Amino acid sequence: MDRTIALRVIAVGFFLHALYSASFLLGMVAAPTSPILLIGTLAKTVLALACAFGIWTKQPWAPAAVVLIGVVIAVLWLVYGFVLGVVAYLYGVAMAVLAIVVTMLVAAYVRLNPGATY
Repeated sequence: MDRTIALRVIAVGFFLHALYSASFLLGMVAAPTSPILLIGTLAKTVLALACAFGIWTKQPWAPAAVVLIGVVIAVLWLVYGFVLGVVAYLYGVAMAVLAIVVTMLVAAYVRLNPGATY
C-alpha cells in the first residue's frame, strides 16, 4: 500500500473518531454528567480533528498531536476504571496500555513520512 494512501486512511479514521466522539457531547451537555467526562470527550474531539487535519496536510506537529490524543484516551480509560468505576480495573489498565501502544505505532508511522517536512 502506498504511504500517501495509508496516511489518508489514518486521517479519515481520526476524522470519523472526532465525529463519533462529538456525538456524545450533546448528551453530556443536556444531562448532568461528571465534568471530567465532558472535558475528556471534548478534548478527544478537538484533538482528533487536529490529528486529521495535521496528517492530511502533512503538518510537522501531526505526530505530537497523535501522541497527545493517545495520552488523553489512556487517561480517560484509567478514569473510567479507577475513579468512576464504570469499567473493571484490569480492563481499564489494558485499554490504556493498548491506547499508548497503538498511539506510538501510529505516531511513528506518521513521523516516518518521507514527503513531510518534519
